[in-house]
Amino acid sequence: MTTLDSIVAKFRNHTYAESTKKTYQNYLKSYMEFCRRINIALVPLSPLNLARYVAYLSARQQFNSINNYLSIIRLLHLEAGITSPLESFFMDSVLKGAKRVLGCTVHSKLPLTQKILNEIFTLLSLSSSKDLCFWAACLVAFFSFLRKSNLFAQSLSAFDPVQQLSREDITFHAEGVRLREGKPKPYNFQSVC
Repeated sequence: MTTLDSIVAKFRNHTYAESTKKTYQNYLKSYMEFCRRINIALVPLSPLNLARYVAYLSARQQFNSINNYLSIIRLLHLEAGITSPLESFFMDSVLKGAKRVLGCTVHSKLPLTQKILNEIFTLLSLSSSKDLCFWAACLVAFFSFLRKSNLFAQSLSAFDPVQQLSREDITFHAEGVRLREGKPKPYNFQSVC
């Protein structure tokens, strides 16, 4: 039983990616601060106090972000085996009203365009190995439609070979270059020259 329980714990510990865990930690910290300020327990949360949390978040968050912050409340209640206060007509009406008042903006990531690529090129010195490496990464990102997070880690310690490309993920062939991104799926890119 102990061995099986440790395996189950390991599985549960890997439910979310590390980046998701960090995001949920931020949501939890915000929620805990709110509960501390109004002196209530984390769980169970009444729909009225949940509505107050939405109002609290609205002072510094957009509607889309508020919805994300509420996900931690749902998870806490599921873990406790309690119905989430999000599942009520009252909360549906509060969230619908918040969406109308706050607006629902979508901030999509802008693509790396040829114009931006040209502007980057003018700032680089190709005699510098660092600039040359950065330029190669820019070209890989542009021609393979990758996000910057697929190429660059936020820090050296945050490098994840499953998330970011590394040297062994790039192989050159007579017909072009192969990038192995999001292991183990291989992607083939024909030579652009």
